[in-house]
Amino acid sequence: MRNKIVALCLLVFLSGCYTDIVDNVVIRESIKIESILIQNGILAKSVKSKDGYTIRVLDKDRLKAISLLSYYELPGKPEIDIQDLFPAGELVSSPFAEKNRLIYGVANNLKKTIETVPGVISASVDLAYATEMKSSANNKASIVIVYQSPLNVDSNFIEQIKAIVVNANPDVSYNNVSVSTFKKQYTPITKDLVNESDTNKYIYILAFLFLTLTISLVVFIYDRKHKKK
Repeated sequence: MRNKIVALCLLVFLSGCYTDIVDNVVIRESIKIESILIQNGILAKSVKSKDGYTIRVLDKDRLKAISLLSYYELPGKPEIDIQDLFPAGELVSSPFAEKNRLIYGVANNLKKTIETVPGVISASVDLAYATEMKSSANNKASIVIVYQSPLNVDSNFIEQIKAIVVNANPDVSYNNVSVSTFKKQYTPITKDLVNESDTNKYIYILAFLFLTLTISLVVFIYDRKHKKK
């Protein structure tokens, strides 16, 4: 009886040590977040919720986890579906409409492809097409990449990105593709915040010990009275 009560208290205490940092993300996003947190020494777990997945971390890691997610720009912005931009019931089917659908699809796929490159945090792809259907000389592509170390962003990297864009979009010439890159530095949380987190951890530990001792004392007194009867 006593062991069961103590085990139950331990379970309640451990569950209370976790805090939610992200709610309602899709499974692919939850796996990405968990992976990044674990790589940085943070124990994280995802829990299935009604509208997606919830990411939880230990209370002591909450500040560091939030800092890391801000650095990696996670969770990402929800993707806008082409149907939301051009509802089928409101847009008359035409070559212009089909071209806009194609442009959107190509830009979205290019963004996803570039973001798979190790070291790239986020990417933005904008395709500007000439209004005339048969004219492609003025078609342009603008790529913005936010990256981190140790990715080496040199002329060879820029050429590779341009090649990816041109191969996926033959209507844009190599010279009309611009690539802008920005390096993002990770700034760890301050020492004061870490100390505050550690203080909270010790408060939880002391509270748990006090609760365990109190319950153990109550169970001990109850057992003695029960044996006397």
